[in-house]
Amino acid sequence: LHDALPILHPNLLMANKPELAFLRIQGIMRASQRYGARLFPVTCADEIDVDALQPDRTGMVLYDHNYRTDGFEDIANYAAARSIPVCVSCSCDGAIPAIGDAHAPSFEIATDHLLGLGHRRVAFINFSHREGDWSGTTPERNRQGYLRSFRKRRMPAPPELYIEAVPEDHDAFRAETEAAVDKLLDRRPRP
Repeated sequence: LHDALPILHPNLLMANKPELAFLRIQGIMRASQRYGARLFPVTCADEIDVDALQPDRTGMVLYDHNYRTDGFEDIANYAAARSIPVCVSCSCDGAIPAIGDAHAPSFEIATDHLLGLGHRRVAFINFSHREGDWSGTTPERNRQGYLRSFRKRRMPAPPELYIEAVPEDHDAFRAETEAAVDKLLDRRPRP
């Protein structure tokens, strides 16, 4: 593969921490260059002309958390049907190679790090859904990653330091998260 198109969702560039998004993109591009590939970032599905891609030279890396709603799923299927190599960084059905979300391992690694430094009161503010049963969803996988770190050390996770906030809208989620942080910092001993 000589050239690749990493498809980057605009939110990765403009949302909460754009400086982290750019570092992530730079990492992707440097890794690709080590293998002799050039990357051409695009930020929306309309910028891609799949018919202009050459199957023997070009492939697509789709990195978009709104894979289905933003039209990238249709482009991925269209490209794959024309023998254009495609992989996606999101949950994906079908024959297209996919890297699933890495939330649970991330929370496990972060908690491992803190426990490894000797901290015992590690707090976790997770997001949640209003529905009752959300087993198998991202919030539950996040929670399991956090809990696994304690289980590996045969330590009980402090239940009073686990809080959920419901992201129904940005203002409410911000207020709920702020209240959760206040609640955690009011505890003695503090996390």
